[in-house]
Amino acid sequence: MHHPVTRRQWLSASVAAAALLQAGVLRAETYPSRPVRIVVPFAPGGGADTWSRIIGQRLSEELHQPVVMDSRPGASGVIGSRYVARSAPADGYTLLFGTGTNITLGPLAMKSPGFDFEQDLAPVAGLSLQPLFIAVPADSPFRTLAELVEAGRKEGNKLSFGSTGMGSLTHVAGLVLNKSAQTSLLHVPYKGGAPLGLALLTAEVSCSFIIGNDAMPHVKAGKIRLLGVTAARRSPFSPQVPTMREAGLADFPDLAAWFAFFVRAGTPADIVDLLNRRIVRYVAEPANQARLEQTMAEPWTASPGELMAALRQEAQSLGPILKAAGIALD
Repeated sequence: MHHPVTRRQWLSASVAAAALLQAGVLRAETYPSRPVRIVVPFAPGGGADTWSRIIGQRLSEELHQPVVMDSRPGASGVIGSRYVARSAPADGYTLLFGTGTNITLGPLAMKSPGFDFEQDLAPVAGLSLQPLFIAVPADSPFRTLAELVEAGRKEGNKLSFGSTGMGSLTHVAGLVLNKSAQTSLLHVPYKGGAPLGLALLTAEVSCSFIIGNDAMPHVKAGKIRLLGVTAARRSPFSPQVPTMREAGLADFPDLAAWFAFFVRAGTPADIVDLLNRRIVRYVAEPANQARLEQTMAEPWTASPGELMAALRQEAQSLGPILKAAGIALD
């Protein structure tokens, strides 16, 4: 049923809307009025710690407030993520450094992660993307992905793939390979990138997915060979390497290690927008572009909406694979 709006009601609504808009402007103008912190849910010394400090320093310089690093490692980054998602105030004063490990993959592999990224976190800005490469030892008989897949179908779990641990992106990529190629390569987990790299160099495993900056020194030394890249297009850092789809696996999804920043859901949109615009600008600065290139990462200056859409897609495509594999990190 239609109810006509009176002039008084229209004026009241207009005043209320203007007040809300003005409140948002004033809030953005006064933010921040005290120190900001960035929760880093991983051990110090890695890429998450490095980039949090870089972005934190730039925010501090321009917002004229200290930006403090708050290290809360544990449970593949889920402990720190859970803290921001469930305990930190939704006021923009606590940011979370996010990766696939602590935002999507880790929680998907847990029975009770304690938070839901769609409900409890708000994306702020993307930072970078690093696709994975599938690599084999230099003396491997497999010169192409098609040859590896053919042998995998014939030999089953006599062939193996290494990873940086249960539930890691490199593990999930191997599971995706088995599903997409209809192979059953044996999973061999290692405690991090260094021991995985050694296993690959010594042919302890038949193949492994590996990020570019870990792979390239060994590629240049002639110790490993790259067969494919897990992205929709070839990497600008290694354009001679075909995508997994070009190499014959037409349904292989895009997979990449990514970095991004989050706040607790419910944080005022004007503060999220302010942080987004600044972080996007910092990523575009020449010094940071050079840092990304050194690690063979590409800038990912996604908007909050684009970030959430990408995370939903990642969860929808990889969740069933993790569940079918019976991975449980709890």
